[in-house]
Amino acid sequence: MVGGKFKKSLFGILVLSFFFISCKKSDYSNKAVLKHLKGNALGTTYSILYFDENSSEVALQSSIVSIMDKLNASVSTYHSGSLISKFNAYSKLETKQIASFQLDTLFTEIFKISKKAHQLTQGYFDPTIGPLVNAWGFGPQKNTAGNIYNVLKDKTIDSLKAFLGFDKLKLLPTHKLVKSHPNLKLDFNAVAKGYSVDLVAKHLETIGITNYLIEIGGELRGKGIRLDTQKPWRVGIDDPTKSLEDRGIYQVVPLKDQSMATSGNYRKFWKDPVTGEKRVHVIDPKTGNSRASNVLSVSVIAANCALADAVATGLLAAPFEELKLIATSLSTSSQIDVFVIYLNTKHEIKVFKTSKLLF
Repeated sequence: MVGGKFKKSLFGILVLSFFFISCKKSDYSNKAVLKHLKGNALGTTYSILYFDENSSEVALQSSIVSIMDKLNASVSTYHSGSLISKFNAYSKLETKQIASFQLDTLFTEIFKISKKAHQLTQGYFDPTIGPLVNAWGFGPQKNTAGNIYNVLKDKTIDSLKAFLGFDKLKLLPTHKLVKSHPNLKLDFNAVAKGYSVDLVAKHLETIGITNYLIEIGGELRGKGIRLDTQKPWRVGIDDPTKSLEDRGIYQVVPLKDQSMATSGNYRKFWKDPVTGEKRVHVIDPKTGNSRASNVLSVSVIAANCALADAVATGLLAAPFEELKLIATSLSTSSQIDVFVIYLNTKHEIKVFKTSKLLF
């Protein structure tokens, strides 16, 4: 899976495309007008389009800031005083296991969503993999790229895997979390942005806004329709063949009462200076290895943006054939659909998508 913190991605996967993928406006009688809020949060940017008659934009902006502050205080590993930072540092021994740690509601909900994603992706989504991400040179504690391939031998991987594993955590009914190894740490970067989309969506609906499009750090949710066109919100998936400076849209996606999250590995990688082997930032939690992959990006469409975010990350870590099997199962059993851009053996761009996707 992919590791990291709350910071703006250097390899943006989704174009902020709802400004560019627009339809010709038509007359409509609804008194609500299209409004736009944007700003910075969670080390990235957010942008919200919504139809509203009379709510205060200032009050809404203030509410969004408050939501993000609460999320940071709970699960941001960038804040030493956050709950997750305290949990990661917590190693008090109590009999034969680590003492339980009291969580807040946000932390508990994100943990439960992560647990579900872990199960749905057959273990490929694992929020405990941070130490391996760092060891491979893709986390905040970067090694020198030229030395990584030689340094990270099987013995090193095995030693790190000894205290990794989402199954080594147990959530008690009292919202207390128990970890079975003192060095076990959590990183919810791969689910937190999607979760923040869900929180903002819930707030908008609480104050009566039911036609909106939310984007936070590339993760999206569209609710209702564009009232001026009477059509679903339309967003885009990045073209993986384009550079950051010349980004384009590969696929247009309509979103109506749905969320979409995308993970990709086509920009963040390094090559071993001796072998020339490409190493991507996707770490397989089952083997502990960074490996080359023909999958360029995975987009997941689901009702819940946090779950879509986590599942996209997990599927990207799976071998391609396993990815297709898991995605097909998800579409059938869990109302989660998947759109994959990959390279075939001739290095041609191809698409795999679950059968329910009609675009």
